[in-house]
This record gives sequence, structure tokens and C-alpha cells, in this order.
Amino acid sequence: MSKANGLVKNTFIISIGKISTQIISFLLLPLYTAKISTEDYGNADFIISIAAFVVPFLTLLLEESMFRFLIDARDDGDKEKIISHTFIICAVNTMLISIIFGIIMCISQYSLGFSIWMYCIASVFIALSNALARGKGEILTYSVSNFIASVMTIVLNLVFILGLHWGFRALILSGVIANTLAALFVYFRSDILRYLKFSNIDLGLVKKMLKYSIPLVPNTISWGIINVSDRLVLMGILGASINGLYSVAYKFPNLINTFYGFFVIAWKETSAKMAKDNDFSEMKKITETVNLMLFSVTILMITGIRFVYPLFVNKNYWDGVMVVPLLSISVFYSSLAGYIGGIFTAFKDTKILGTTSFVAAIINLLIDLCLVRHFGIFAAAISTLIASVFLYFYRGLQVRKYTHFLSIKDIVYILCFICLTCIFYVNKSSVNIIIFVVSIMISVLLNYRMGCKMVIKTKNKFLKNRR
Repeated sequence: MSKANGLVKNTFIISIGKISTQIISFLLLPLYTAKISTEDYGNADFIISIAAFVVPFLTLLLEESMFRFLIDARDDGDKEKIISHTFIICAVNTMLISIIFGIIMCISQYSLGFSIWMYCIASVFIALSNALARGKGEILTYSVSNFIASVMTIVLNLVFILGLHWGFRALILSGVIANTLAALFVYFRSDILRYLKFSNIDLGLVKKMLKYSIPLVPNTISWGIINVSDRLVLMGILGASINGLYSVAYKFPNLINTFYGFFVIAWKETSAKMAKDNDFSEMKKITETVNLMLFSVTILMITGIRFVYPLFVNKNYWDGVMVVPLLSISVFYSSLAGYIGGIFTAFKDTKILGTTSFVAAIINLLIDLCLVRHFGIFAAAISTLIASVFLYFYRGLQVRKYTHFLSIKDIVYILCFICLTCIFYVNKSSVNIIIFVVSIMISVLLNYRMGCKMVIKTKNKFLKNRR
């Protein structure tokens, strides 16, 4: 099996466990927005964003080291060392930071403190379990785990929101329980106790793993700042209600990131194998395919959102639709920047990730602070867009030492995005319908060859199995 085919297979296995539940969850968005106020939704989104920012401090991103080093592990002895060292360091670090966090919360009596802490701990569990399953090559276990987490989240949300009327705490508690149960499933399936040995600390291995993961911490934290700074500024200056509008609006373009995220998870493993074999030609082919797919989905989001938004969102949240085009373009560039990041991690060149993300985070925060009083919710979308565009083009220039990424297509993409966004804000129904139909046709044409190849491969495999 070629690496490209392996990538497609892993992407399919990873995504199949979540796609159905993601669709169901999205279909329940009208229920959530009807039963939860914009303020409560803003508080829940804020807690989740803060947790995503804090978790890298708790784990030092050793789960990423564990995943990468397990791929190269020669035998069970190496796996025992890698897994044991990861869990020991993460457990000790989490305990120390939890104690400090608890003291600060007791002194400040911050009302959301306990919810933040619970979500952080559950996020550590799921992060370690995901990395463990992927590193050991247990992609099916990883997929089932995510399926469990998604289903449990939906079920518990229904119980806590409709039955118990717990507001934003329903969203947080259901996430905590679901992530914890999914993590326990992976630990059981992977027989985690077999690999945990609490003796003979290999300081050399610890040093190598930290050397790989520590440069990733600024990168992940910077991404957290990009997300959290929007929420912090909106919460602090405009209030939780505006943050609620923003977080619901972000759910639509974030669908691009969700489905693309399945690919990235598989891509990290595949790119590592390609880097090991110096297979740059196949890497370039995959890059071109990814560009076209993301571009197609993005233009469909921009041109179709006016027709879709009222179907899924309660009227109290409708004002948020105005920032969806800007956020969609942001997700396009941040996704491609993340794809380039997969190339850097494949070559274990992680320093560039932290520096580029840190600069992007500073750009995001400064623009937020400068514009929020004048442009309101648009300030958050504009700052995220500019930061994402910077991140993509800067990384695109830096990755040239491994493969060529930037091309004339980037200019075409920018011009298309500008035209489509201007048409969106003009808001003429007849024009919007025509542009949406044209976008569908363009997307089909751009991905026609790839679609034909997939159909032919599926057909050949089916015929082969029948024989």
C-alpha cells in the first residue's frame, strides 16, 4: 500500500467514528441555541478555550513526543520507557500546577474556576489516550474512543439541558464525563498497566522527548492565545453575550477545521514515514490535493452560509452570521499552516512552529485590543484572519528547505476570497444564489479528478474482494 493510500485509509478510519456524531451534534445546534442563552454559551465557550490554553502547561506536550517516538520504537521495551516517562512527568506536573491553581482560585473565589479545572483534567486524560492509541498504531481504537466521546457528549447534553436545565454547566460537565470515559476506554484497550513501569528513569530519553515537545509548547500556547485572546477581549469589554454570538458563528467555519483535523491526525503519521524515506514527490501531490479540497469547502461556506445559518441557529444568535466569511477564510489559512506544521514535525524541526505561532498570537491580540471598541465582534474575526494569513505565508516560506508549498494559486485564492466576501456583504439574494451555484460547480470541477480516482480505487477493491 502506498503512503498516500495509507493516508486515505487512516483518515477514513479516524473520521468515521466522529462524522456521524458531528452531524448529529450540529443538527442539535437549534436546540442548544434555543435553550441556552447567549451569555451561558459565551461562558461555556470561554471555559473550553481557557482549558485548551492551559493543557500544554500541564503536559508539556509530552503526548506529542510519545506519539512521535512510539512510531520509531523498536520493541516493547522502548514502548514501556516512552509511555512510562510520559505519564509520570505529566502526572507530577499536573498535580503541582493543580495545587497552585486551586490556591489561586480559593483566594480569588472565581466562580468559573472549578469548571475550568475539571475541564483541564479531562482534557489531559483524552490528550494522553489519543496520543497513546495513535502512537501504537491502534487507529481503530482511537476512532472508537472519539465515537464514544461524541455520543456521550450528545446524550449527556440532552439530559443536562432538557432534563435538568443546567445551562452552560451542562455543556462543561457533559464534556468532562465524555472525555474521561473515552480515555478510560483507550487505556483499557491498550492495556496501559502493562507499559507503566515506575523505575529506571532514562534521563537521556526524557531529554530527547522534552527536546522534541518543549518547542511545540509555545506553538500550541500561541494557538491558544489566538483563540483565547478573542474570547478574553470580547468577554472583558463587550460581555459574555457577544462572546456567545461569536462562538456559535465560529462553529460553522470550524466544521472545516473539524473534518480537516481528521486528515491532519493521519497526516502526522504519514508525513513522518515520508520524511524517513525522503519521499518529497508524493508529499507534493498530497499538498496540492489538500489545497484544492480546503479551498472548495471554504468558498462553499462563504457563499452558502446565509441560506444555512437561519436553519440551525435561534434568532437570538443571527447577528453572528456577519463574521462567518472572515472566520471561514481564517480557518482555511490556519488549516494549511497546520498542514505545513505536520511537515516540520515529521522532520523533528519543531522550533519554527513555536516562533511563528507566537508572532501570530501577538498580532492577533494587538489587533483585538486596538479594534474591539470600534468594530465590536468584527475585531475578533479580523484579528484572527490577519494572524492566520501571516502564519500560513511565513511557514510557507520557511518550509522551502523541505518542499515547495507556495505557488501562483495563492494569489488566485486571495482574489477569490476578496470577491466572494464583498458579494456576501452586498447581500442581494439573487446574486447570492447565483454565486452559490457557481461555487458548487467550481468545487466539483476542482476535485473531479480526485473523486474519479477514489471511485475507481473503491470499485477495483470491491471487484477484487468479490473474486
